[in-house]
Amino acid sequence: MRLSLALALMLALPMLEWRGWDGQWRHGAAAWADDGDGGDGGGGADGEGGFTFPWREPSRPAARPTRPPPRRTQRAPKPPPPPADVVPNELLALNPTPAALGRATALGATEVETVAAGALGLRVVRLRLPARLSVQNALAQLVTTDPGVFERHHRYTLQQAKAATPAADRCEGPACTMPGRLAGLIDWPADARQCGRGQVVGMVDTPVQASHPALAGAELRAEGFHDADRTAAPADHGTAVAALLVGRADDAFAGLLPRARLFTAAPFHQPAQGEPIADASALVKSLDWLAAAAGNGGPNAAPAYPAAFERVLGVTAIDAKRQVYRRAQRGAHIDFALPGVEVWTAGLDGQGRRRSGTSYAVPFMVAFVSQSLAQRSIGRDELLQGRAGPVLDLGAPGHDPIFGWGQPRFEGKC
Repeated sequence: MRLSLALALMLALPMLEWRGWDGQWRHGAAAWADDGDGGDGGGGADGEGGFTFPWREPSRPAARPTRPPPRRTQRAPKPPPPPADVVPNELLALNPTPAALGRATALGATEVETVAAGALGLRVVRLRLPARLSVQNALAQLVTTDPGVFERHHRYTLQQAKAATPAADRCEGPACTMPGRLAGLIDWPADARQCGRGQVVGMVDTPVQASHPALAGAELRAEGFHDADRTAAPADHGTAVAALLVGRADDAFAGLLPRARLFTAAPFHQPAQGEPIADASALVKSLDWLAAAAGNGGPNAAPAYPAAFERVLGVTAIDAKRQVYRRAQRGAHIDFALPGVEVWTAGLDGQGRRRSGTSYAVPFMVAFVSQSLAQRSIGRDELLQGRAGPVLDLGAPGHDPIFGWGQPRFEGKC
């Protein structure tokens, strides 16, 4: 799963100091304003905004008339829009000492909640900053004494394109069923009815519609981890991914691992506008629950994903012709390439949708990893080193930033 990070650049208005006509020093704060209609006060007919001050200087004595200096308009640069991928007035403290928290509260920060993620060996304290203190300024002061402890509170979105509507999306024949044609790219067994037996799979996504016909009979456990005062994200994405993983074997949306147990954590909530988002604290709660719940199968249980991994695998999406998804990110973090373009998935209305995105390639990676580890055909170290059995090299020889090591191919039967 690829999660994108961004930096918050919060601008604090500086305190101004200047000498007045009577020789006395004056102090004040500059205020920037722009309502977008070109009618701002304080100069600037072009609507870019200017400096305005909430006071006036005393008039000069009449006995000392002077020619007023030419008026000079100072324009402030437009501040950046509020960042969508960080919580603007919060910080996270990772395993902070009491002294480190004391330094944060001395700046005016207050504790919102503490996440004790015991299964991850992590304690996360969520801090809210006062209005006078920006995230940037708070971090600048705290990192000098406590490096690696304080971080911005990031937000994350789903890696997907908009699904086609049923009216414009039709698919008939065996190629439209799952595993179907795309699963054949990785040599997945045509008869997958026994795939996933004795395995536990964890998933972090939007909520799942457990009552969906494609999930009838599936062994599924779900938990939500968004704040109680927020609206849960729609269940369409989570349901589509869940069906790709454990969909009923005799259904049109049969899953890759229909016999597996699925644990689904839902940290995503729906804001008033835009796509579903999940903040970092909710993701920590989700991963901690998965590591604890999905990892408790007993000493003889098959290795669980994701609790069996020390780090995650970076996945990109390819289409039926093994061409990379046009919106996929590129870089050294990419490990493998799997089907994720125009994947036939289950919709909440019972109809099918063609969906594209790296998030739809993840179920193929998860199925490949889980089944391979369960059969002991591949070890963890081999996977992390790009040796996932036979791998079809799709780009430049060896590892490349577009396809990673290439496309894994499954050997054996379920």
